[in-house]
Amino acid sequence: MPSRTMRIETAHFGAMAVRPEDAVCFPLGLAGFERSRRWVLLTPPHNPTVNWLQSVECPKTALAVVEPQRFLPDYQLRANRSELECLELQSLDEAFVVVTVNRTDQGLALDLKAPLVINRQRRLGRQVIASDDLPTRYPLEDTVSRTAKRTA
Repeated sequence: MPSRTMRIETAHFGAMAVRPEDAVCFPLGLAGFERSRRWVLLTPPHNPTVNWLQSVECPKTALAVVEPQRFLPDYQLRANRSELECLELQSLDEAFVVVTVNRTDQGLALDLKAPLVINRQRRLGRQVIASDDLPTRYPLEDTVSRTAKRTA
């Protein structure tokens, strides 16, 4: 039996059909977007490095997100376990962690302090505050140049 789809308007890709079961629920919302609880993770075919977290409820709201390990291989999320309990993770390996990409006057920056943790199986997500002293605006240019040096 074919899966049902719902039509959503998106900020960057126009109208799209997505399966309702692909939506990730953030019961507490996200900082600055507390009313948007359901989001879909979209990966553009022309740039699979950057995903877009698109609000189902608000078509104009989409956040660029990346896996921090792509740019910072040593990145590890350290957060209070109590913050992750609502995600119903059986193990930490089930956690998919992304950080938002923000535009600053100096260019693009990663928010390492407030990552988004998603349980892909349960389709639950939560924005947490890392217990490490990490920046909210880590320059992406620094990360790209460091990664290039490692691979050279």
